[in-house]
Amino acid sequence: YESIQSVLGQTFKDFEFIIINDGSTDGSLGVINQFASEDPRIKVFDKPNTGLADTLNYGIARAKGEWIARIDADDLWDVSKLSKQMSLVNSRRGLVLVGTGLRFLNEYRSLSKAQFYPEKHKKLVNHLEKARRFFAHSSALFKTEEARNLNSYRIRIRRSQDRDLWLRLSEVGEVTCIPEPLVYIRKHDDQISHDEGGRRQLVDSYVAMICYWLRKMQYED
Repeated sequence: YESIQSVLGQTFKDFEFIIINDGSTDGSLGVINQFASEDPRIKVFDKPNTGLADTLNYGIARAKGEWIARIDADDLWDVSKLSKQMSLVNSRRGLVLVGTGLRFLNEYRSLSKAQFYPEKHKKLVNHLEKARRFFAHSSALFKTEEARNLNSYRIRIRRSQDRDLWLRLSEVGEVTCIPEPLVYIRKHDDQISHDEGGRRQLVDSYVAMICYWLRKMQYED
């Protein structure tokens, strides 16, 4: 509910809002349909659960915009998030991926100190290459055509599919980050990044990096 409101409340208004109900059984679809009945920008898709990467690709395949911004169901955007990102991509050619800083939001709605990330392409790629801290998936704005040309997210990488796609995008264009905390990421025990005690996230992150270095050395990925 709050996540949807944070998107609809953006100061940048010219967007389509694709919401995918990926097999939920908790009444989420009813809430989504209520919002859709009140705002024509919302496009609702209801499908069986097929995993995060496949569902993201499902949305990318149906998107009509030049840029895609994605958000997890429990995260929030600052009202100026899209406006600042779109202003940046319209002023700088060659960008394919733009993130932002963040604040963590706990179960008591307390905000952490702001988390910041490098702005320069080279430093961001260095963070990706070495599994260092990187901007949140829910902060990302990426170019639709370039993602499609790369076959979007790879479903075999069940966790860290964002790191894998960001590495591939960094090979075809420029990556940058806005040095402001424009997203609020909820921290809770049920996050998928905690799956298998975080081991799956770690393993898939290394898989993404190994694939990257194989490509850099001109071996088969």
